[in-house]
Amino acid sequence: MPASYAKISFDDILDRLIDIDPSHDLDCIVIIPAYAEEDVLTTLDSLQFSLASWSKEDVRSSRLEVILLINQSEGVDPDMASINERSFQSAIGYDSRDLCLHVIYIYDCPQKKAGVGLARRLAMDEAAKRLLSLGRNHDGLIVNLDADCTVSSNYLAGIRSFMDDQDQVDLANIHIEHDLSTALNDKAKDAILDYELHLRYFIGMQRWLGLPYACQTIGSAFVVRAGVYVQMGRMNTRKAGEDFYYIHKFTKKGTVADLNNVIVYPSSRSSFRVHFGTGKAVADILSNDMPYKTYHPQSFYDLSALVNDVDRLYQEETNLDRYPDAVATYLKGQDFETVIVKLKSNARSLRTFRKAFFQWFDAFRLMKYLHEARDSTFSSVAVLRAIKQSVKELEVPFATDKVIMLSRLAQKHIDDNYNQLQE
Repeated sequence: MPASYAKISFDDILDRLIDIDPSHDLDCIVIIPAYAEEDVLTTLDSLQFSLASWSKEDVRSSRLEVILLINQSEGVDPDMASINERSFQSAIGYDSRDLCLHVIYIYDCPQKKAGVGLARRLAMDEAAKRLLSLGRNHDGLIVNLDADCTVSSNYLAGIRSFMDDQDQVDLANIHIEHDLSTALNDKAKDAILDYELHLRYFIGMQRWLGLPYACQTIGSAFVVRAGVYVQMGRMNTRKAGEDFYYIHKFTKKGTVADLNNVIVYPSSRSSFRVHFGTGKAVADILSNDMPYKTYHPQSFYDLSALVNDVDRLYQEETNLDRYPDAVATYLKGQDFETVIVKLKSNARSLRTFRKAFFQWFDAFRLMKYLHEARDSTFSSVAVLRAIKQSVKELEVPFATDKVIMLSRLAQKHIDDNYNQLQE
């Protein structure tokens, strides 16, 4: 049985979702938002297994809690409500053994707010309250996972060890590798591998450019310190993309790191429940029967003219004519010359100007540029073809693991399609 469970209407939410006081030794809470998940127990089993990497003393002292938060909007489809109820009942009956598990089912969430952002916010807020009630403002860890994921056996121990050793890190992104065993067939496996390659290519090209915010932003795979979670502003309530906007708040602060020696395995299933992300991408690939397309490498290559020009922008007058057309067009739309004048007037040195520049040209503006360049100049290309061009023409060391952190599965996908890359 879980340590606690409750079924609550959104309108009846009080100051605390969990009535039981936390253990004085608590220093880590895993939060798992769930909606219409048929098999939450597999995720819980995976966490249970990863506890084997903890010492028996740590397990006995209840240093870990898990909050499973099932969420449901008002007017939900009856079939979805039925799945949520089954998930709730199965979690109540779960033999949590060494997991201090709290199961919360919140229903009738307002439709304008309901979604993964709200669910993640409610669970993270509750975790922060419990950890900060113990008086340790920065030591407690809030770990984000999703109910369609499993984890590596060293997951819990690896997270704690990393965050203990890297005390300057506020938030760490955990390495992911999609679980191909959840794909329905070989076609679905190829679809998820294409999508995973897109994610790694996208971040790898940012690292090739030297952008300071080049990191994955996946809601099911990050850990943040509880005190900083509150100080930086809590999780937003977007229906999708909540992870992107939240994690990039920390990249601007410069306290984000990659945690690559533990792994989260997201499901490879297709889904139309969100506007973008893994499930939507897989569904689109399968329905369109086309290779997954990504940003054209040339759009990154053209952008290098701007990224490599930051020092000169500080020292000289701005001249948009020295940039490729796609970059210049985007910058004109952003009133770039006025922006640079303002940044220079507030900068005391080249170092502070560079920092201010990349806080202006942030991950969101990068996406806007790439979308504008895609729509006007550089059509999207199949992800394997993008890899070929980036490796062969731009000399981006994509396949080296050092730049992209390729998963073993993604690397095998490249190897299996080697002939296509040579065309």
